[in-house]
Amino acid sequence: MTATVGDENLHVFVCRSAVIHFISTPQPARTYAQPWMLSAKESCPGAKFQLTQGADAAVLTTESLKLELSLKRGNITITTLAGQQPLRERNAIPRTYELT
Repeated sequence: MTATVGDENLHVFVCRSAVIHFISTPQPARTYAQPWMLSAKESCPGAKFQLTQGADAAVLTTESLKLELSLKRGNITITTLAGQQPLRERNAIPRTYELT
């Protein structure tokens, strides 16, 4: 998933069902053939996920996690299937993203 706000690009990679990798870069973002030190097969082989978008949020769901990106505020919340929230950004820095 890629989202933009102003001159910032947010790239979200689903590496495994319980591993999500974030990269935030200014625009125009550099692209690399291999963004990790290890090969993609070793570092981020990928996993099944679903992406849905509503008026207020984009929701990325894997077998283990639910990631919600607020399109109005730009904050991210990650929730496990057990209901724990390992990440919940506050509304302190208002920003908005557009999915691309």
